[in-house]
Amino acid sequence: MTEIGARLKEAREAKGYTLNDLQEITKIQKRYLVGIENGDYESIPGAFYVRAFIRQYADAVGLNPDELLETYKNEVPNAPSVEATTTIAPQRQKRNKMSSTTTQRTMQSMPKIIVGLFILVIVIVMIYMLVQKLNANAPEEQGEQNALEFKETTPKEEPKKPVQEEEEQEETSTEDDTTVEDKEETTEQKDKEQEDKAKEEKDKKDKDKNQEQQIVADEAQSGGNTTVYNVTGAEEMDLALTFTGDAWIEVRDANTRQTLLDNEGKVYTSGEEIKLDGVTAQSVAIVVGNIQTTKITVNEQAVEYVRQGYPQNIVLKIAQ
Repeated sequence: MTEIGARLKEAREAKGYTLNDLQEITKIQKRYLVGIENGDYESIPGAFYVRAFIRQYADAVGLNPDELLETYKNEVPNAPSVEATTTIAPQRQKRNKMSSTTTQRTMQSMPKIIVGLFILVIVIVMIYMLVQKLNANAPEEQGEQNALEFKETTPKEEPKKPVQEEEEQEETSTEDDTTVEDKEETTEQKDKEQEDKAKEEKDKKDKDKNQEQQIVADEAQSGGNTTVYNVTGAEEMDLALTFTGDAWIEVRDANTRQTLLDNEGKVYTSGEEIKLDGVTAQSVAIVVGNIQTTKITVNEQAVEYVRQGYPQNIVLKIAQ
């Protein structure tokens, strides 16, 4: 156990808090709190979260975070882990070695490739000459065959139909063509009208939805690092969380504390996205590890943060 961990644990016990109590207060997972007290920072995702969790812990037990971090600055990491740096060099050396080996193999096989191409060119030339020779001997046979085919395929003359019968067939054909065209125009017109009607209904529905739904911060119920938002004009919530950098997330039913997102210990990175559609819970609690890299939308409407701090507790309540 480090000195900073011992001091934090002593302050917690003086307050009469258990680790479970502290987890409810700070919204920091219990295993991270144990890691801070024991000086085991490997279980915490990065130096940024180590310092943020220590600050949150100190605030909860009544200690000054800045003074604590300054006093024990030698025990707290200041920069991200360099583990990735130590593993990059061997990988680059391996890639360079593989690239060099591939180049050598290519140079060794180059003479064989040239010989193969030369042989292929010779074969193509021989085939071309053979085809030209066969075509030169074929004109007479082809002429006789064409004459025979012409004779066999010459159509027999059909008996001429009476003029009156031809005129009746033309009139019937014209009427049929006109009927088909009218039907096609009617069908296209109906399809277009249905598409326009569906589009108008969708636009109206989206407009009504945007006008009805509002997400308003309730300052009377908010405090500390917790902000309560009242969501009006919605019966359920389609939640979307997008990330532009590293962050961890917890999503629970605020009333039953039931987990709505099974992702314990996962750290999300830039470009990742979480979607929870059709959430019927009347109150949802979201713990955001880093609000600067996390965007929350409810039914395609963004939640505007009104507080800063790490972690940030967002409570979304459907107004009755």
